[in-house]
Amino acid sequence: MNPQAQELISYDMSSKPEREANIFAAEVLLPDVDVIKLINDAEMNFFRAARELYIPPELMDFKFQILKNKAYRLEAPLNATGDFLKK
Repeated sequence: MNPQAQELISYDMSSKPEREANIFAAEVLLPDVDVIKLINDAEMNFFRAARELYIPPELMDFKFQILKNKAYRLEAPLNATGDFLKK
């Protein structure tokens, strides 16, 4: 299945505003270069990179989704939903 299609299927329409807000926050708060630099560090993993950036892992997952759409080859160990900040 096409990754973009799979991404759309995994989120229901009721969470679309939250999802869009999280994608916007990930773009504004996390410059691509900062995330890529951390992830390229041999001793860094997904969760440690999120801690280094002082963000929840779910927001890092949204940034990974953005970077994947920009043709970076990344895999996150979780699949955040659009409403993770409501908890």
